[in-house]
Amino acid sequence: MLGLPCAYVVLRPDQLTTVERAVGRGPGELTDEQPVRFVWEQFANLGHLEDHVIDSGSLDVEETVAAVSDAMAKSVLAAPSVRAKLD
Repeated sequence: MLGLPCAYVVLRPDQLTTVERAVGRGPGELTDEQPVRFVWEQFANLGHLEDHVIDSGSLDVEETVAAVSDAMAKSVLAAPSVRAKLD
């Protein structure tokens, strides 16, 4: 074991924001609404990992980085196997 920190985070804006962002992407990107909604639904309810979700819907890049950094500093995003050892 290398002793490196391990974190798990899901940036999950609401579905409408996710779709709007996706369809606004450029050529060569996933812009079709149906698969974007499907992928969003796969992350809609993460059960015991729900506390690893950050709603980035209203955040810009800098605010998102700050939210992730803050959560990491509080060990909120530690990967489950690592987090069990911290508790």
